[in-house]
Amino acid sequence: MTTISKYLKSENPVIKIVKVTKSRGSETTTEVPADGYTSTVRVAVRDVSGTHVEEKTVVFLDPNAVVSRKDRIKVDDVTMAISKITRPRFVGRTPNHIEVTLD
Repeated sequence: MTTISKYLKSENPVIKIVKVTKSRGSETTTEVPADGYTSTVRVAVRDVSGTHVEEKTVVFLDPNAVVSRKDRIKVDDVTMAISKITRPRFVGRTPNHIEVTLD
């Protein structure tokens, strides 16, 4: 059992990984249910207008979840693109979780 299991409660939003397949100009999507929970994080963003702070959504997934940068994450009814995936962290002997930052 991983340590993320204690955070996977029934009041968490429904999270699905949307697998995207492109073939000959058409896009096909498949939704795969995933165990996880969401949080927000503040990030400093630099652009031509200067530096400002933005809030980004972070989804913590089970370490066995199969997700790639081409996929999208659906939280309840909102589908968002993936901007960054942080590899599983090791706490003790087993991987703890995967952090997926959304745009």
